[in-house]
Amino acid sequence: MDRSESALGYIYRRIYDGICGHHPNLRPWHFQWLGAFYLYRQLRRILPEMGGKVLDVGCGGKPYRSWFGQVSDYIGLDVSPGPAVDVLAAPDEPWPLPDEHFDLVLSTQVLQHVANLHLFLAEMERVLKRGGGSGDVVSISI
Repeated sequence: MDRSESALGYIYRRIYDGICGHHPNLRPWHFQWLGAFYLYRQLRRILPEMGGKVLDVGCGGKPYRSWFGQVSDYIGLDVSPGPAVDVLAAPDEPWPLPDEHFDLVLSTQVLQHVANLHLFLAEMERVLKRGGGSGDVVSISI
């Protein structure tokens, strides 16, 4: 239980997750299952073929990490701290990451939360390697 969650909220979340599943393993009666079904189907198809240095933007608990093929480095970036977050980014500020460092940037269910879309997309482009077949962006929103 994290400090911001009440005891009752914790109990509710545990029961709901037990019955309905939790990201990325939702059951059909979860309120987000239909939208997530298509997202997961696409990701399960393409992520095993991807690898190299991966940046997971909006990583949360890194639920897609195990779906990737061979990765040399998997970095999670988020605006909220958490046990799986490697890099903490401030909203509306450049990311504290080097230029042209990553082979792939993964961002799912994040764009709808971004206030400055121009900066967000510019940062994705800045951290991606250029040329040579590298520099893929995987961004899916539902």
